[in-house]
Amino acid sequence: MSLWALLSVIANAGITVTGAAVRVTGSGLGCPTWPRCTPDSFVPVAHPEHSWVNMGIEFGNRLLAFVVLAVAAMCLLTAIRMAPRRRDLVRLAWLQPAGVVAQALWGGLVVRSALNPVTVSVHFLISIGLIAACWLLYARSREGDAPARSVVHRDIRRLGHVLLAAVAVLLVAGVVVTGTGPHSGDALASRFDFDIETVARLHADIVYVVVGLTFALLFALHVTGAPRPARAAAVGLLVIELAQGVIGYTQYFLAVPAFLVGLHVLGATVVWIGALRVVTSLRVRDEVPAEAQGASAAPVPLPADHPPPEAGSMARYVGHSPTGARYTFHAIRPPYPHQPYGDAPRLPGRRGGERAGHRPADLGVDRERESPRRGGHAWVAVQGARLGHRAGPRRRAVRRAAEPDAGQAPRHRRGPLPGRQGQGPAPVG
Repeated sequence: MSLWALLSVIANAGITVTGAAVRVTGSGLGCPTWPRCTPDSFVPVAHPEHSWVNMGIEFGNRLLAFVVLAVAAMCLLTAIRMAPRRRDLVRLAWLQPAGVVAQALWGGLVVRSALNPVTVSVHFLISIGLIAACWLLYARSREGDAPARSVVHRDIRRLGHVLLAAVAVLLVAGVVVTGTGPHSGDALASRFDFDIETVARLHADIVYVVVGLTFALLFALHVTGAPRPARAAAVGLLVIELAQGVIGYTQYFLAVPAFLVGLHVLGATVVWIGALRVVTSLRVRDEVPAEAQGASAAPVPLPADHPPPEAGSMARYVGHSPTGARYTFHAIRPPYPHQPYGDAPRLPGRRGGERAGHRPADLGVDRERESPRRGGHAWVAVQGARLGHRAGPRRRAVRRAAEPDAGQAPRHRRGPLPGRQGQGPAPVG
């Protein structure tokens, strides 16, 4: 799966660069109609207003769309055929063919609008969005199904998100500069009515912001001892940005030659991929243990030698789920003998904690407290309560009435019991 996802990233980045080549060579209207190349043919034929070279470049770029579509289809097929199937990958894989089709339809609008700078700019930005979806599919395919776990401080991760947003703004400013300057794709194409020097300076100012954010992120990762992949991704992004800045200033002082414009588009695409890599390197997703994947199918029974409490009485149990996490369980004994008694194992969930599995019909979570720092998770289940609902006044009254002494609610014991590590629920009160 990860191989096809990586090929999808490369294919979408490649067609973005070839689209820029179509523009800088003046071949944007090499095929003046869409979906046909000429009014009478789907393939290039002799046309009095267009040379064979321009028609070949534009038609070749259109054919590359089928290559990208084929790679997208393979991503989707691979995601569907995975065992076990991962719904998150299937959803991301569906974005690939859908995005390619949408991009092709928008390309037809670009041609029919005679390369209007607005449609051309959106055409590029759609490609940027597709690259983001492809990279996310690639990153998720190399991770597990467990919830995302940050490997850096949360403020550093937020800085990474701010950096990604700044790069997106930089790309938008770049397409405005491109739509204002030369290389429109055809002599008949219109341009933005902006001052080229003003928009170029604005674009350069945003570049400084992006480089500064990248350096700040790299410094924060270094001083906090972040994992090596995160630091390597930040270093790589900074190097790409500096190289891209050299290309940008060179093309500006050389009157924007066509070759450097295409190279600059390639650099912009690589900068975007590098920013995506930085963000995804700031968190990881672990694999879910095989025994935990089916843990919610059946509740964990009480020990055979433990006598169950009387109906309507409050019982407290402390133990460890199959994943090794400690839990405390308060429950009212089910009044019906056919209903199971006990607790379901917990699956990995948010904030390094766990999420509840299925419960018996008459038992539900009344209140859940997670305290990763103290190493404990507390569950309070009350008869008739619904899963995930907080305890209301009536349920608290039921819980107090069900306790043996009708006094204060039992306090949650923190930390695992001595000698009971990894065992089933054990009564402690």
